[in-house]
Amino acid sequence: LLVVVRVPHSPAPQSPPPDSKRSAARPPSTIAMAQNPTVFDVFNIPAPAAKLESKELPKASVAKVINDRSRPAHATFSRAEAAALLELYILDANDEDGMLPGSSQDDMSAVKMRSTDFSNLMCDARRPAGATFSRAEAAELLVSFNTYKSLFSESPQNSLKLAGSTVRALLTGTSPQNSVKASSGFKPMAKIDSISNFGDADIAPAKDDASVSTAVPVLVPTTCDAATAAVGELDPVPFSLPVYVATCMTYCKLMTQTYPGVCKQAVGQAFSDIMVKGKVRPTDIFKEWAPLNFKPLPKYGHYAGQIVFRSRFEDREKLNEAFVSVAADCKFPEELVNVSWDDETTVRPYSDDNAVQASNHYIHSEKEHYNFKKHSKQGFTKYVAAIQCYETLDQATGEWTTVFWLYLPGKTWDGTSCFNFLKEVVGRYYGETNPKVVKAEEMLTMTEECKKALDSPLHILRYLLLLPLAIFLNLSATLWEKADAKHVPNRLGAKGDREMAFLNLTAKQSKEMCSAFKAAGMPPTAGLLYALCTAYQRHVGCYPFGINLQASLQTRGFVPVIKERYFIGDWLIGPCYKVRRAFDGLRATLGLGNAEYWRPEDAKTLYAQLIDDVTNCSGRVREAFVAREYGVIKGGPAPYQNQNLYGDINRMNDSILFNNYGPRFVHPEAKAVSWNWTGPGKLDCNTISVNGCTSITLASTVMGIEKVTSIRNEMKSIIDQIIAKSK
Repeated sequence: LLVVVRVPHSPAPQSPPPDSKRSAARPPSTIAMAQNPTVFDVFNIPAPAAKLESKELPKASVAKVINDRSRPAHATFSRAEAAALLELYILDANDEDGMLPGSSQDDMSAVKMRSTDFSNLMCDARRPAGATFSRAEAAELLVSFNTYKSLFSESPQNSLKLAGSTVRALLTGTSPQNSVKASSGFKPMAKIDSISNFGDADIAPAKDDASVSTAVPVLVPTTCDAATAAVGELDPVPFSLPVYVATCMTYCKLMTQTYPGVCKQAVGQAFSDIMVKGKVRPTDIFKEWAPLNFKPLPKYGHYAGQIVFRSRFEDREKLNEAFVSVAADCKFPEELVNVSWDDETTVRPYSDDNAVQASNHYIHSEKEHYNFKKHSKQGFTKYVAAIQCYETLDQATGEWTTVFWLYLPGKTWDGTSCFNFLKEVVGRYYGETNPKVVKAEEMLTMTEECKKALDSPLHILRYLLLLPLAIFLNLSATLWEKADAKHVPNRLGAKGDREMAFLNLTAKQSKEMCSAFKAAGMPPTAGLLYALCTAYQRHVGCYPFGINLQASLQTRGFVPVIKERYFIGDWLIGPCYKVRRAFDGLRATLGLGNAEYWRPEDAKTLYAQLIDDVTNCSGRVREAFVAREYGVIKGGPAPYQNQNLYGDINRMNDSILFNNYGPRFVHPEAKAVSWNWTGPGKLDCNTISVNGCTSITLASTVMGIEKVTSIRNEMKSIIDQIIAKSK
């Protein structure tokens, strides 16, 4: 018989604001006066209404509560219940009437230290009274105390600090790895089997399946507040004239060193294409690109991403055969493609409640701010295409979660082609083959109207005349950020890596969001653009120069029109639409206007202009196409637009890159729920609807994880506000 302990929620305590928590904490002297301080005394919160006594409970009762099969793995404990579990565990372990180890009157230093380390953790303003812990989190919290208890006799103060840092990390929703120093000897929590610490084999999960993990994972935050607490926030940097002057001098030096050579190369490429090769029509260059013409290289760059399924690929050999089959159609040698499985890494099960996700939400949560882009350094460059697979079974729900980290061709294909490649792999696994997926060159023809518009001599001349200026403006954005990062590294917090944060909605949440945008008079894409630019303004301090919108000519400039867009190839262009308005920004600075001057109607107008441009192959779409074809790098995914040599004015490192794949579908039996990938720029926002589920990825190499997380959180808040107004 399993004993289920349910403790009623305690009323929400009156929490002090974060900046005053220390002064509001119970003084050490108050705790010292208590003869037998309990968990509730130490944590300074009201005891639950129905406090349980140890004499009512059999051995290992706490473990039975946490692992009770009637309470699934994703079931949660309130903050008060978590406190009660802590106390029950200590009572069970020590049988000393609730007295914490080290709280005797003859060890006042330990009592004082405990007060300093533990006070206000349970009533942390960032984690309200109703905040919850998953079953795994509660188990991990108790594991930390069990480890602490075993260390206490040898080193009371050090073990107390270890327990305190771990508990604090759990209560604020961060990773214990952030708090516990590697030199302390404290075991990584992901490596601890919580069941063995409780010593009750009868309730241990079955271990007969190697893919079912019994380790307690280090869980990353799943709410905006917890995510902010995990990564922190950057303080505003006050203006300093000496620092500004130094930044300007560094910028001028960098421009002087870089611009002449870059401009010469870009102009030389255009001259060679037109005068030497005689390519006076950019559409002729486009036709020669041949994205499916594979050429072996010493190492391969990748489009990196993540896809998550609520299912299991049980036949691994069949999955490998499907992957190799699609790769063969793309003319990739079998030895240059790879499907690998990692059965050692703990995987977090899927949950509908986890829309806010860190980049390591599902896997590698023990590695701080880890992501699939950083993981790409683990030997994947020797493959032209590879996936690494992870899976887990949620024993409570009986549902499998499978995660693929993707490393797909990232030099000649556009991004949607990478999606289509994996989509075809999954389709072939389930017995459905589309032989047309690599037949775009044979099946699609550019329309004469499209050719005439894109080959306009006037716009080719425009490109050539503006090329030196475009190179200057784009390069200046990149080098200014580089100079600023040197002198004021804390402004944006970049560390040199690509950081990312996700907002992955369920199908129900996605439908609710789209309906709310439409109720506000905005198409869904325009609604996302408004939320994105507003969040950027609030956390960067100004609007982006523009939005580099990724557009495809496949269904607008070619016939026949294939609405499913299943082809592999390259039709990508990146027109830049201006957002920042100097006059409005100046008025806002002088207090004469609203700082948030880019309104929903502006987003709607921008989106309408994009649709008109791509439909008629005119405007910014035509200008971006000419820049692509006469550029040094002539295609592939979005990174070609971030090169110093790109000849259309886009100021990528002062702008937002926005890519919306729109509605896409993967074989229904696979139950795909999210697809996340990233691109270049000061801020990249990629979004897609996979089988009705919206995935939003925010990423940057110019900004650190603090800014990326803050903008993601703000974007979600704006979306939630629009949804609330629509009801």
